Amino acid sequence: MSSNHQFLQIDSWKKTQLYDTVLKAFESNQSVQKEFFLHTASSDDLWLNTYIVPFSANEEKHVLIMLIDVTQRKDFELALYESEKKFRRLLELLPFPVAISNYEEEVGFVNRKFVEVFGYKLEEIPTIENWRELVYRDPKQREQAKKRWYRAMESAIQHNTDILPEESTVTCKDGTVKTIEIFGALIKDSLVVLFNDITEKKKAEKELRRSAEQLYEASERYRTLISASNTGAWEYSEDLDYLWCSREYFSMLGRNVKDYIMSGEKNLNETWINLIHPEDRKNAVQSFKDYLKNPEGMYSSNFRMLHKDGHSVWIWSRGKKIMDENGKPTNKTIGTHIDVTEQKIIEQALVDNENLFRAITEQAAVGISLADIDGNYFLVNDKIAELTFYSKDELLMMNSYDLVPLKSADEKFPNAVNGEPTKREIKLLRRDNSHFYAEVMSSLIQINQKPYILEIIRDITENKLYEDILEFRYKLIELSNKNEMDKIMQYTLDTAEAMTGSNIAFFHFVEADQKTISLQAWSTNTTANICTAEGKDIHYSIDEAGIWVDCVRQKKPVIHNDYNSLAHRKGLPEGHVPIVRELVVPVLRNNIITTLLGVGNKSSDYNDKDIEIVSILADSAWSIIHAKNTEEALRQSENQLRELNKTKDKFFSIIAHDLRAPFHGLLGYSEILIDEYEDLTDEERKNFINGIQSLSSSSYKLLTNLLDWSRLQRGAMDFSPKQLNLLEEINSTVSLLNDTAKSKNIIIDNRINPRHTVYADKNMLETITRNLISNAIKFSHGNSKIIIGSNEEEIFTEIFVKDFGVGIPQNELKNLFKLDQQKSKKGTGNEEGTGLGLHLCKEMVELHKGEIKVTSEEYKGSTFYFTIPKSKPKNSN
Repeated sequence: MSSNHQFLQIDSWKKTQLYDTVLKAFESNQSVQKEFFLHTASSDDLWLNTYIVPFSANEEKHVLIMLIDVTQRKDFELALYESEKKFRRLLELLPFPVAISNYEEEVGFVNRKFVEVFGYKLEEIPTIENWRELVYRDPKQREQAKKRWYRAMESAIQHNTDILPEESTVTCKDGTVKTIEIFGALIKDSLVVLFNDITEKKKAEKELRRSAEQLYEASERYRTLISASNTGAWEYSEDLDYLWCSREYFSMLGRNVKDYIMSGEKNLNETWINLIHPEDRKNAVQSFKDYLKNPEGMYSSNFRMLHKDGHSVWIWSRGKKIMDENGKPTNKTIGTHIDVTEQKIIEQALVDNENLFRAITEQAAVGISLADIDGNYFLVNDKIAELTFYSKDELLMMNSYDLVPLKSADEKFPNAVNGEPTKREIKLLRRDNSHFYAEVMSSLIQINQKPYILEIIRDITENKLYEDILEFRYKLIELSNKNEMDKIMQYTLDTAEAMTGSNIAFFHFVEADQKTISLQAWSTNTTANICTAEGKDIHYSIDEAGIWVDCVRQKKPVIHNDYNSLAHRKGLPEGHVPIVRELVVPVLRNNIITTLLGVGNKSSDYNDKDIEIVSILADSAWSIIHAKNTEEALRQSENQLRELNKTKDKFFSIIAHDLRAPFHGLLGYSEILIDEYEDLTDEERKNFINGIQSLSSSSYKLLTNLLDWSRLQRGAMDFSPKQLNLLEEINSTVSLLNDTAKSKNIIIDNRINPRHTVYADKNMLETITRNLISNAIKFSHGNSKIIIGSNEEEIFTEIFVKDFGVGIPQNELKNLFKLDQQKSKKGTGNEEGTGLGLHLCKEMVELHKGEIKVTSEEYKGSTFYFTIPKSKPKNSN
């Protein structure tokens, strides 16, 4: 190295890595070939392929440095790396199995979903000869599939098409039998086989070739700059029409320049043209001629040249005119030929990679999109267009947030960390404002050092629908267990609204005559925000109703998507929301319509899917309601039977005991009178006769009550209410009981208002008052009083009987009118009773649509109240 290394003394030069490398080569006297990255202030950053050759001249050491710009090759390598990374990322995210092989079906690659579905471990894959061994466990089945697949491949090659799908039953490694749809595509020298039509991750077929031949190698330590560079140099003189080419120019084509010189071909113009590939020859020559017409231009052209062994070599030819001492271009051009075959291989691999990526994307049965971090689309496949009803061109002008309802827009893209995929369920909008439920797998990826969102979208509307219906049925059962029938209808309507996107919903029952409809419920939204028309229990005649009951007439669901255009529509009730479109579904049992469930004012047209949804909801709700009504009817029937059994038992008890007991007394008194009449005094005879009279009277009352009660139970008692003056009727009963009251020195104080009337059956009113007054006398002490009074209400007249006797214990009040719980008690004068009178009073009062009750305090007395209509009801005949 010279002692005055002027170019090495520049401060900026010394600071570079190149300087250090040159210094080491100089000191070691060894040639060095290395790539450097340099940042320049005046131009773009560069990648340089550097050859450093030490040599001696004039007894001094020197170093020869050659710099080749390889920035474009590096850019292509980076693009290929980014493309491969994007391609691999996509395959891992695809939700279905993928295998990639050569035409001989040798397995080159499978994705994780393939391993998961067919039950293998990753380390087992390299031991398998072809993908069919992984898919088909049975050799016979494998051989049959092979024949079919080869025929499909031959057809695809012949017609330049993809391999059409084939459905096949396979057995996985764990014994699981699956039906797989297998289809594929022939892309360059690779066979892409896809399994299933569902969302799965998948991987690319086989790794692309990453490198070709090494660009250049220095073969000799002391080569000249041109030799070391492996770059062909050339010089062209326009004056002489002469082309000179360096030895390396020919060597990169596998040829020897001596062969051409010795053959007399010193002017290589013809040779240069003849060595260009025939397909590129015309354009290459024209490009050079165009350059010569522009004296200040730079020549640059790419074309193929023919190697000696027959293959093509891609050449990047560049040149520029030599300047004279005045800085003006001369007629001579010097340039280089660089072998860029490797770069072209990388470019082609990149194109093939992109084509493979797009082919898989378009064949996928799921939606695939790529958007920037703000959600702007720049890649969508046909499946997304199919799901959203937009064209691909329209989607590429949109933001992905345009597909998300406003309330959930913030939730569409996950806060992805380190590119980990996130899966979620979300509702997406279509072009017609309808929606569908989607499973979205989102992942944050880097492309050219910029973040992007990769999304894979699968339509799960059907799955979501049946999940919602299942949840709906569980909720109906829960409400049914709580006996909340109104809530069952309300919940059904709210669910029908939500699942069809409607704004109104109603529930009607159809009467057994199939001529009348009764409104049962509106949805929550309808009553709260939309409709103020009359509600529950409003009855409609089917003949008079509008088009919404067409489903009754036709016995099938009806859709009116253009309600206002229908000529046979009728007016709506006051306060009813205007109808735009409607769907009404009937529920039939044994060809009889039981229920109507209707929805209306969906933002888009109703369709068959809406009919299916509403029909399932209506049928489920009616099944629950009908079952609960049947259960309630059975319960009431059971209660009635239980009451009848109690009544029967009480009846037999009365006959067996209460009715027989007085006859023992009568027989006893009469036997004494017959056997001992002569021996008895007049006073004793009188006492026995009084006893017979008393027993006969009580037995008569008991028989009367029993007969009255029996007729009531059988429905044989005549019920003929009419307008009566209450005071007159009560006076008649009091006169019959005065003697009994006087025997205990009890005063009956009748305070009935003479103006009060009742609409009652005369005989029943007498039975009610006679029993109540008799009981008051029975349980009153001697020398006391009984008060009878009345109060007039809006519809009823209230009658009360008050005594100041023994009263009733509080624990007995609740069972006082129950026949099976009531036992006869003796009065204050040992009067006998039957326990039947109060129950008889209750049934007769209720037959009049009235009510009976009692208030009492032990040892202080009781007051019985009962109500009877004061006049004939307006709706009675």
